[in-house]
Amino acid sequence: MTKQEKAAVVSIATNFLLTLAKFILASVTASIALLAEAYHSFADILSSTMVLLALRADRRDNSTPLKVRPKIEEEKTAANPRPRFFTPGNWENKVAMGIGVLLIAAAINIFGKASRSETISVRYPLIAAIIVSFLALCSYFLYRFEVSVGKDTNSTALIADGRHAQTDMLASVLVVIALVAARLGPGFDRIAAGIIASYILVNGVHILTQAI
Repeated sequence: MTKQEKAAVVSIATNFLLTLAKFILASVTASIALLAEAYHSFADILSSTMVLLALRADRRDNSTPLKVRPKIEEEKTAANPRPRFFTPGNWENKVAMGIGVLLIAAAINIFGKASRSETISVRYPLIAAIIVSFLALCSYFLYRFEVSVGKDTNSTALIADGRHAQTDMLASVLVVIALVAARLGPGFDRIAAGIIASYILVNGVHILTQAI
């Protein structure tokens, strides 16, 4: 297992624990913003898994003998003789595009839930804010770790996944603010959910356009 693959495994395990904690907190507190962030973290698990699969696929492709690669390319060209206007590149670049699409889909999902949900008072906001602050710190360390490994190994997919973890960290900070502000009124929770969705959408479009 390569250094990039080990980093992806660490990301999957960390995101799984963070997602589980956020869904539990969301069910206990009835916070829409926290539920939105839990769905965002769930998308993190999917993106990290895609990164791991892409890294393994690229390793298999790179392990193919140089003499065999031209023959494989000729077979692919013969099977699809028409030139393609858009070629996404290697597996890592394709995964970076996939992460962007996942972020956009997660943002749309959050917008829908925030608009349909009724205004509900958040329970135990201060205790939840303390726990989410710790979770945000975990996301920060994961972000720094993935980006560092991605730059050292020139892995675009790992860097993109690290940026995904960064959005998770910033969204968690916003959830903390919303939980503290929830004591002033239930409307802050809905506003925070909308802001989280907007931030996720912007980052998703940025990652997707960069990959393209």
